[in-house]
Order: sequence, then C-alpha cells, then structure tokens
Amino acid sequence: MRQRLPDILGIPVWFDDAFEGISDSRGFLWWKGIFVGQSWTRLTRREQGAVLLHEAGHVKLWHAEKRILPSLRMHFFNLRKIAAIVRAKNEAQARSMWGELLKDSGVAALAREQEFEADRFCAGCGYGSDLAMAFSRMQTESDPMHPPTEERLLRLNPMGGRTGI
Repeated sequence: MRQRLPDILGIPVWFDDAFEGISDSRGFLWWKGIFVGQSWTRLTRREQGAVLLHEAGHVKLWHAEKRILPSLRMHFFNLRKIAAIVRAKNEAQARSMWGELLKDSGVAALAREQEFEADRFCAGCGYGSDLAMAFSRMQTESDPMHPPTEERLLRLNPMGGRTGI
C-alpha cells in the first residue's frame, strides 16, 4: 500500500509498505519524491525527520542529475562487464562484480561523496545528531554506493558529542 505523507521542503513523501529500505530519493529534474518503508516507522520522530532531511539534501543538491553522465559513461564503456554480471551464476557473484565495476568507474566514489553532502545538509538543518542516532541503530550491509556507517558517524560526531560536519 502506498500512502502520501506531508511534504518536506516542498518534496513529496510517500510511504510504501512494500519498500524494503528505510528511505530513498527518486526522480529526475522536475519530478522528484522521497520514499520510506516499514524500517522508517521504527525510528523516533526526530530520526525520521533527519532521514527525510538527508533524502531532501539529495534532491535539493541535484545528486541524481550530477550522477547521470558518469553512470551513462560507465554503462556504455563497460557493456561486456555488464553482460558478464547478467550471466553471473548467483546473486553474490553479480553483486561483487557490480561493486567492482562501480568502484573502477568512479561512480561509487561520487555516490559516497554525495552521501556525505546529504549528511551535511541534514546537519545544517539541525538534525545531525539525530541522523547519527538513526545510523547507529540501522543494520547496514556493505555497499559500494554508501560510505561505511562508522565513517559517517565519525563525521557527524567527531568528538562523540554535537554534530561537527
């Protein structure tokens, strides 16, 4: 079931109980939205606000648009590698191959830097410590497109106290 929630900074927010992640910003140019799932509902109100502000940061800073050209370049120049990923024997092998391709192309580095920018956007709105608390409670897997949680926590709370991004 999909349900419209109140906008944040003029960006539509949708709850989708089929969405397995905590949150995601989607869209391009004029149509954009933030999607949240069941995991988001287990956060405190302040943590929910922090996660929404982080996703709003991606939208307001035009991250999808800035990533499109490097992503297209990566796909075009790596068609053989992408075909090999499609033919991978299992999901773990495909994920590993995809992660290597993202790292080699520079797309992963750009995405990780954009995650830090979105974290700074959230902190600039006064929700940095709430975002750090949400990160500390999340169970996250290794992902080439996101920085390690420990590094994000250090950047959000360099002295173990107030936000310092």
